[in-house]
Amino acid sequence: MLGGFSVSAASKEVTVKHTPEITIQPSSVGNRVCLYEGKHYSLGAIVVVENVVLECGPENSFETNGRLKWHKVAKDGK
Repeated sequence: MLGGFSVSAASKEVTVKHTPEITIQPSSVGNRVCLYEGKHYSLGAIVVVENVVLECGPENSFETNGRLKWHKVAKDGK
């Protein structure tokens, strides 16, 4: 036979005096992009910054729909 028990949790009410402004840019919601100098680049895009080659690719190799980030591309022969 199992005995009953109750857990009492203390809670605190917080009052906010103003409504925070939340903005969403519909054009970028759901888009997987890398950003560089305020521009959106898609998966596979390549940019060269001061002789460093960067490719836009998945942030995590195990995700197929996760965030993207810039990856440094190794130069051939180095």
